[in-house]
Formats: sequence, C-alpha cells, structure tokens
Amino acid sequence: MKALKLSIVIPCYNEAGNLPLLIDKLQYFKKIHAEVILVDNGSKDNTQEVLQQELGKKGNEFLTSV
Repeated sequence: MKALKLSIVIPCYNEAGNLPLLIDKLQYFKKIHAEVILVDNGSKDNTQEVLQQELGKKGNEFLTSV
C-alpha cells in the first residue's frame, strides 16, 4: 500500500506572535508524514523572521516556507 502524501498550505499575514503556537499544534502532521507549507503573505510585521527561526528548530523539518 502506498503512503499517503498530504500537503497543507497555510497563508500567514502578520502572524509573528501566533506562529510558535501554530507550529506546536501542527506537530501532529509530522506523524502522518505530511508536509506543511507556511506562506508569508506580505506581512508587515516580523512574520518572515519568526518563520525562519522556527524552521531552523530541530523537529520542524516537515515545515517549509515560501
């Protein structure tokens, strides 16, 4: 049986303060071998910097950012 491939795309606009909690809640998808793509949608805050910081943490390899 083939493994299920699931991609989840989440747009992020001015979500710097919420990203750590969101990423914590997304850890479930790591267990089912899904990829989560977080898209900085032109944020005016430091969303992109927080995304890069979170992506660099061990255990968050299932996340990507565009």
